[in-house]
Amino acid sequence: MTTLCCTHSYNIPKNDEDRLKKLYRFDILDTLHENVYDRIAKLASDIFGTPGSLISFVDQERVWYKANTTSIPQRETPRQDSLCSLAILNDGPTVFQDTFLVPELDSHPLVHSDIGIRFYAAAPIRTFEGYNIGAICVVDYVPREVTEIQITMLETLAAIVVDQLEQRLSEKNNHIILDDLMEKTIHNLKSPLSAIKSLSEEIPKSIEDSESVIEMAEMISEASTSLITGLNELKEISKIENGNIEIHLQPVNLEEILTKVMVNFEKTAWNKGQNITLAINTNKEIKADKLRVREIFDHLLSNAIKYSYPNTHIRINVEEYQNKIRVEFCDEGQGLSDSDKGKLFTKFARLSSYPTARETSTGLGLSIVKMLVDLHQGKIWAESEGKDKGSKFTVEFPVRIRLGK
Repeated sequence: MTTLCCTHSYNIPKNDEDRLKKLYRFDILDTLHENVYDRIAKLASDIFGTPGSLISFVDQERVWYKANTTSIPQRETPRQDSLCSLAILNDGPTVFQDTFLVPELDSHPLVHSDIGIRFYAAAPIRTFEGYNIGAICVVDYVPREVTEIQITMLETLAAIVVDQLEQRLSEKNNHIILDDLMEKTIHNLKSPLSAIKSLSEEIPKSIEDSESVIEMAEMISEASTSLITGLNELKEISKIENGNIEIHLQPVNLEEILTKVMVNFEKTAWNKGQNITLAINTNKEIKADKLRVREIFDHLLSNAIKYSYPNTHIRINVEEYQNKIRVEFCDEGQGLSDSDKGKLFTKFARLSSYPTARETSTGLGLSIVKMLVDLHQGKIWAESEGKDKGSKFTVEFPVRIRLGK
């Protein structure tokens, strides 16, 4: 039923270095009292009918108490003086029904002192990776017997503590990501905003020069478009990550959508002397969200134009492969390095390639594409033989997709 730990009162797990790294990642040490942990500790006491309980975390040289309802007055104890240092040595529960009957505890300060702990039961706080970073324990000052049900419930409470820690870590990481996202977005938007401000100040000075006014108006339009695109992409990626985007399935004719996409970028490609061709080698349709599929293709064709050299050829191929539909965007542009391939679909990725006509880029487009493709249970990948050898982006959709689990 239980594990009677009879080890030396102070011992170090073999994985202590990695265990401590995981503990420090949670950033829980020396934090203020939190009701959720106090309630878990009280529940443990209620289950066993004991006067005291602890939620402890074992640091390098101390054991720190996140929750403490015992007669131990301080919030931490030297590691060598703590019973919780023993509890983390075991994968299962540690139980001393009567500490006076455990020879290894003959001189333990928490047993033979004014505190006088006679009963101790603990379940390790075990992370998903298998590191015992602390323990939830109950204590009494008289001997006690325990039941299987009590021990099982104590282990459940320890698992709940781990869930709380993981949730806390996830929320912290989300805040870091959001702060990073905002910082980079603000940085990306500063340039078009500065251009708008500068050009708007120049217009009154050039009002008699119609060509200058037209040129500056076009530049303002481009800067404004860049700003709007950046804000829209930021809003889009936020909706996807927060699960606030719905996919409406319907039959999708890829030739129809791709033709519209090509028409939409016809002028942009023409300005760079680029030629776009479309080859359809299947008559099958996919079942997908028409608007989201078009958004995927818009991003991919925009990138192909943006990062390809003037007077080059961009090919879009659609073909069937093992009951899946593949759409390929092939360009004769700058290609991809091995380093580029490793970070292509991450937010704000900085690649070795750059827009060939000083176009702007927020660094969010491909990450949005990846998320939208994933929502359709599809795949996306990129291939390139190296720098200046062009690249091919392939999106693969199942002919029939099933949303949910």
